[in-house]
Amino acid sequence: MLLKFTAGEKKALLSLQKKIGDLRKKRGFTQDPERAMILLVEEVGEVAQQMKRLWSPNYDIYTKDALAEELADVQFVLLGLSELLGIKLADALDKKTKQDAGRKWKSIDNPIPLKELRETK
Repeated sequence: MLLKFTAGEKKALLSLQKKIGDLRKKRGFTQDPERAMILLVEEVGEVAQQMKRLWSPNYDIYTKDALAEELADVQFVLLGLSELLGIKLADALDKKTKQDAGRKWKSIDNPIPLKELRETK
């Protein structure tokens, strides 16, 4: 199955990427791609920490709002990094979905469910 992006969708993502890049610069955030990459990894780790709350009794209860905040941070840093590197993420996504269109994903036939989820708020 091929995922197709409309011209409007691509334009919107490119516009968002530019706005985030400009905002990061205005706020004085790092303009060094290597440091931005480290920040991205840090934010992904915070997503993992929120997800771990689904099953680990060592953490407070999972909340969708907390996870949403961390996912937004990942998106913010990812789009900022793309802008720093001069990569049009919308074009890269379009190209990647075309490359993957004929690929057979082994995990589709053998999903691994989380069996013991904790209560959520």
